[in-house]
Amino acid sequence: MIPESTNGLIKCDKLVNSSLQEYLDLSHSTEELAQPYRIIRYDNYLSLFLRLYPDLLEQCFWATHKNGAKPKWDHGFDVAPWELPGNLSYWINDSKETWVVNVDLDYFFHTLSGEEDSEYELMFSNEYMIRVFESIRDGIKNAKIRVLTIALSPECCGGWQNAKMLCKKISDIMKLDFQLPYPIF
Repeated sequence: MIPESTNGLIKCDKLVNSSLQEYLDLSHSTEELAQPYRIIRYDNYLSLFLRLYPDLLEQCFWATHKNGAKPKWDHGFDVAPWELPGNLSYWINDSKETWVVNVDLDYFFHTLSGEEDSEYELMFSNEYMIRVFESIRDGIKNAKIRVLTIALSPECCGGWQNAKMLCKKISDIMKLDFQLPYPIF
């Protein structure tokens, strides 16, 4: 169940002192819903984090397709897709701070029809991918990137085959020896 809240904010100590499983299992029930719904989801965790811990990050760069609501936070900057390959290395290396980089693989896919059940295709060229992920690789090597997460998001990029294929491509570019811990389709 949801921890006690004050003015709509979840009490931080309830989250900080929770195990990962307790954190992921947070849910909320109402009379209108037949079953409880999860509070922490892929589409809201960053907004919750920034609301609970607004001073932990200096700034954020949002490279998105503008689907959904952007977190309400004053230190975020929108990045257009064409800006990323030419500027990412500069932004990382010019920063006085270290970085946390979260890559969602669905960013790199699109559907021609816009329908969720249609075929997904890679949206960017190999050269684009190489420039972006070499910049991330170099940022890790130079200790400017301290944390890298890669969200496979198979439900948002056309299934596990697409997610695995792109993850392998990224791992190869970054020279990471990454294997999923168990076989997936």
